[in-house]
Amino acid sequence: MIRHDTINSRIRRSMLGLVVLMTVSFTVLRLYDNHDDDPGANLGHRVGSLSDIVDNIPRPERAAFIGALHDSAFSAELADTHAAGGTPQGGFPAWIMSRRIGGGHDDPQRQVTVTTAPDTTAPLLIQVPLSDGQWLRFTVPDPDALGGFPYRHFAERVALAAFLVWLLSLWTARRLAAPIAAFASAAERLGKGTDTPPLPERGPHELRVATRAFNEMQERLQRFVRDRTQMLAAMSHDLRTPLTRMTLRAEFIEDPWERRKMLGDLAEMIAMIESTLTFAREDFNRETRALVDLRALIESICQDAADTRAVISCSVAERIDLECRPQALRRAITNLVDNALKYGGSAHVEVLKETGKVLVLIDDQGPGIPPDQHERVFTPFYRLESSRNRETGGAGLGLALVRTIVHGHGGSVTLANRSEGGLRVRVELPA
Repeated sequence: MIRHDTINSRIRRSMLGLVVLMTVSFTVLRLYDNHDDDPGANLGHRVGSLSDIVDNIPRPERAAFIGALHDSAFSAELADTHAAGGTPQGGFPAWIMSRRIGGGHDDPQRQVTVTTAPDTTAPLLIQVPLSDGQWLRFTVPDPDALGGFPYRHFAERVALAAFLVWLLSLWTARRLAAPIAAFASAAERLGKGTDTPPLPERGPHELRVATRAFNEMQERLQRFVRDRTQMLAAMSHDLRTPLTRMTLRAEFIEDPWERRKMLGDLAEMIAMIESTLTFAREDFNRETRALVDLRALIESICQDAADTRAVISCSVAERIDLECRPQALRRAITNLVDNALKYGGSAHVEVLKETGKVLVLIDDQGPGIPPDQHERVFTPFYRLESSRNRETGGAGLGLALVRTIVHGHGGSVTLANRSEGGLRVRVELPA
């Protein structure tokens, strides 16, 4: 069964993964873009572009070109050697600067250096190697010209992008998941025997095909149940009439022994037919579900049994509201209590509430049931006691009817022999 919270959890995990992937991609892109709002990156681009231009100018003409430059951010000069001294500027901003300026130089001996000027600790000295051995030196008066990585702007952009992606992902995921959730809910209701209107065919092509098949299957099931119910109603009417006539005729049998045997057989046949029809109708009972107080329901069943002087006790710790088919559930619990009283001599009913479920435990003091028979006793018409006498157990449909009702509520019923003696019936219902 697919739960709604499971679908939502998968949606959240998918969105989280998408946001993480987007953040990583945005970070990588940010490291390698132009950084228009980063002073260090802007200065790096300007110095790098100017260095490329100077490198392509014939050496005799370079001095005139440099002399004609006017830039408030730096001054430039040519030199034949690399100026030693000064404090190397490290960290991320200097790395960005060096990378922007020297991206085209692959020779490790001709790497761009960013240091403080040898004669002062304030101005920055950027030295760029040219292809013919000369060096182009840039003196930057403003020590803050390196700038830095724009963390605040970057964080704002990532947050905005992540929020927009999250909204888009949420909208997309919910549109995709809504038909699946509706499909799962309809399948769950159908499994519990609840009428479900046809589902709208929407979503991806594969889901629309599955929804169409589900609607057709549901319609066939409902038609089958209607036809079978009509057939059973006709059988009930047709069988009762001849049995009634046979009962009247049996009254005129003169031999008392034969008359009693005939009437007993006819009564047994009528009881078996009624039990069979009740079981068949219960398979798809149309009783309306309602919210009931399970404690009141159990206590009323126990009180009814106590009124017959049966040995029975009941333990329900708290009020438990349960959505169910009240009459069907009452019939199931009553059957189990009657079995405990009939075969175990007494009954103790306990109701427990756990996370997501309600447990109804019915204990008796009888001989129990052999473990290899725990499952077989739920089979229709199967009885541990071989006779069909009404006084010793009926037609063997009681536990089959109980399981049908409990399964119709989405629950389960199991048997277990108690270590201290007797049998325990455990009914588990979804809360």
